[in-house]
Amino acid sequence: MTSSVICLYFPGYPKEGSWLEEGKEEGKVQRYFCPRCCSSFSKKANMLTHFRYECGKEPRFQCPYCGKRDRKSSNTYRHIRTCHKGSRIQAYRLY
Repeated sequence: MTSSVICLYFPGYPKEGSWLEEGKEEGKVQRYFCPRCCSSFSKKANMLTHFRYECGKEPRFQCPYCGKRDRKSSNTYRHIRTCHKGSRIQAYRLY
């Protein structure tokens, strides 16, 4: 069963048959496409997380030391660990 999703940025994409992509070992692997930006994901849950919280949204987390903003808290925590060594690891949630 193929869903009829139309990409807003690339009309006509994904094309018929592009829902399946060749896998290395198992032959065919189903891909899930974001209806807004056409990013593809191997798991439906990852696509839904991207669609709900990341795609087309402003960053939700901010570094308290330099103001760098990101859509994922894990990226903000990694930034603080690598760029602000010795500082308390805490991210501000903007909304």
